[in-house]
Amino acid sequence: MADSEIESGALAREFERALEEHRECMRRVAELESCLGERADSELRSLGELRGCLAAVSETFRAHFASEQQGPLFREFPATFPQFSFRLGKLATEHATLLAEAAELEARVEQLREAHAREMRSIEARVRLLVARLRRHEAEEDEILLSAYWDDAGLGD
Repeated sequence: MADSEIESGALAREFERALEEHRECMRRVAELESCLGERADSELRSLGELRGCLAAVSETFRAHFASEQQGPLFREFPATFPQFSFRLGKLATEHATLLAEAAELEARVEQLREAHAREMRSIEARVRLLVARLRRHEAEEDEILLSAYWDDAGLGD
């Protein structure tokens, strides 16, 4: 087997691993979203459930982002696929922001004992915003991975 075939096989496995990790992250985001009511003004199921969902999302994304920072997406892609350098830099910076936002929400929910309806709506709106930001962030990383895999590395052929 030629070295290029071995390298392309390893690269394909790395792309698939990264995309599977992103799918797992999105499953956690969906669980967090399910902790919210159906409508923007609905009641949260329970603070305990929301705390648990936020903690799970924080833990999953903390590990995911650490793995990404050490993996090829952020270490090798900027040199190998320079057309993604700017976007990857922006996404890498966003990791800390998203984790801080999740931690702040987790702390805020933890501090609540008997929340007023307005406070709950505010928390729910911020959780929905975090969900949207996490979805957009992972979708942009997926787009880079797939574009690099299919178009630039030519492994989709």
